[in-house]
Amino acid sequence: MIISFGVSDCASHGHYQEERAQIYPENYRAELIQFLHSYINDPTKMRDAAIADPLLMPVSAIVYSDGGANNGGSARGGGGRGSGGRGGLSRDGGSNPFESSGKRERYVVCVRYNAKDRDGRYAGVKQGMAIYVRGRFDSFREQSQGACDEAEFQPFPELEKLGR
Repeated sequence: MIISFGVSDCASHGHYQEERAQIYPENYRAELIQFLHSYINDPTKMRDAAIADPLLMPVSAIVYSDGGANNGGSARGGGGRGSGGRGGLSRDGGSNPFESSGKRERYVVCVRYNAKDRDGRYAGVKQGMAIYVRGRFDSFREQSQGACDEAEFQPFPELEKLGR
C-alpha cells in the first residue's frame, strides 16, 4: 500500500509539471523579437516578416528530456549562435522534434523572415519555430519545411523594424 501511494504521488506530480509547461506565452512576440535580434547576423531592414499565433503542438521528449534541449545551442543566456547546451537551437533544423515516440505538447510560434546575409544581400525567406515552456521562450529551431508549413501567418512589422 505504501509503495502504491508513492508511485501514484510521483505520477500525479509529473502530470502537474506537464500542465505547467503548457502555459500560454503572453509575451511571445517580445521574447521572440529579443531572441531574433541577437540570432540574426544583420537584423536591420528585414523583409517579409510574418508570425503565427501560438499553437499547442506535440514536441519530442528527446528535445525536452530535462525541460530544455540537450542537443543544439542555447536560446537563453550565454551561447548564442550555434553553441552547445540548453535551448534546442538548430540553424539547419537538426532532427525533427515532431518525429519521436516520446512527445509532449508545447506552445510553438512559427515565424518567417528574409534577413540580410554577411555581405548585405537578402538571403531569402527563412522559416523557424520558437518553442515555449511554462509560458516563456525556450528554444528556436530553423526549418526549411515541417511543422510550420500549415501555420496561418500574419504580418510581423515589429520584426521588420529591428535595428542593431
